[in-house]
Amino acid sequence: MNRVRFVSLLAGVMFVGAACGASSTPTAAPTAAPTAAPTAAPATAPASAAASVAPSASAAAFQAPNLAGQTARIMVDGDVTLSKVVASHAFNLLRQWGADIQVTYGGSGQVLMAALVTGKMDVLEVSAGDAMSAAAAGVAINVFVLAAPRMDYALIGSAKIKTLQDLKGATIGLSAVKSINELQADLALEAAGLTPKDATFIVVGGQSARTSALVAGKLDATMVGFANWLKLQGEGYNLLYSYTKMQPDLYDDTLEASPAWLAKNPVLATAFNEALLMSFRWFDDPANKQAWVDEVMAAIQGSDAAIVSQMYDLYLANDMYPADAVITANGLNFTQDALVKVGAQDKALPMTQIGDPSFAQQALQAVGNQ
Repeated sequence: MNRVRFVSLLAGVMFVGAACGASSTPTAAPTAAPTAAPTAAPATAPASAAASVAPSASAAAFQAPNLAGQTARIMVDGDVTLSKVVASHAFNLLRQWGADIQVTYGGSGQVLMAALVTGKMDVLEVSAGDAMSAAAAGVAINVFVLAAPRMDYALIGSAKIKTLQDLKGATIGLSAVKSINELQADLALEAAGLTPKDATFIVVGGQSARTSALVAGKLDATMVGFANWLKLQGEGYNLLYSYTKMQPDLYDDTLEASPAWLAKNPVLATAFNEALLMSFRWFDDPANKQAWVDEVMAAIQGSDAAIVSQMYDLYLANDMYPADAVITANGLNFTQDALVKVGAQDKALPMTQIGDPSFAQQALQAVGNQ
């Protein structure tokens, strides 16, 4: 079978997008709730979230930092998605602690990296893999926060693909060659005792395009977020592999900044980590389920409340946001080694070029283990 063949597949059905999907140029912030188009984030938390962002009892000893006068301009890869809402919750916590946090959603990876390099943005939220690829290309960038500890991804197959072993001879849709999708495909095939030569990889594009191609019968399997899986599971499609559950050490969204910015803003860099830890623990408390659903509904126009509620249960069951999850050197190296293995990165870089876990460790000490 061909390792990869390029095709153009036009999608006729619209599905929920994901962080790896195609995104557009960022636009100015509206005062209303975000729409499907990339927009700047609201300056304050939704009214329904005002009470929910308070620290949980488990972290009662934690003293929130005074961030008055601290400023950060953040650009997030793609639109607001379900898995990004906890990070958005953390940004609102930082605002409550006194920081001026300006968030813009949208832009391709190239746009985001250019914004960082030219000084138009201070912090990026992109996948760990994209950050490492940028570092390998010479961009001065360090991962310093774990924004989404685990991947909201599953490999699903058409009616005839019932097990991983059925992937032999199958056509699998990817976003790009040497991408996180190719790595995901390799992992699933390896779990089945197969190799990449046993399947055909087709570059289709973002998640919406891949899902539409699967529904149109042009693919046998592809990777989707669990929101799309929940919509398709009653239509004969099969869940083959959960990356959330079976690959917990593969980092998803992370926050990055230049080493120079981190050196000038150590208090804020640590506070980012503290806010994410507090947000993970907020999410993990079932008493906050409705508050999370409300934040999703306010942030993502047209969301299906029933699907969002099921997503909360699914995330919680899969430990999507572990209470003590922070960036570590071991985690960064695990993710980087996986990217090297699939060819997304030529060689492993030293830790000084890809990440700085020191702020995360300081934050975990301040917040305390749970």
